[in-house]
Amino acid sequence: MMAALAVGHGLDEATAIRSITLTPAEILGVAKETGSLERGKLGDLLVTDKPLLTSDAKVLHVLSAGTTVWEAK
Repeated sequence: MMAALAVGHGLDEATAIRSITLTPAEILGVAKETGSLERGKLGDLLVTDKPLLTSDAKVLHVLSAGTTVWEAK
């Protein structure tokens, strides 16, 4: 929600997404393993019906380590 609020106040969307993905991984020292979608990294994926940072985006699918862990019914 904070990333969406920041976009609403002028932060570009790419920077906002990075602030909730790769930047925390870098702070925690795990960016080589996670934080962005790259070959060889652990990857979790969230699929939404609209752009992620829109207020009415609905989560459709969540994958973790290549396995579906949640799916909208």
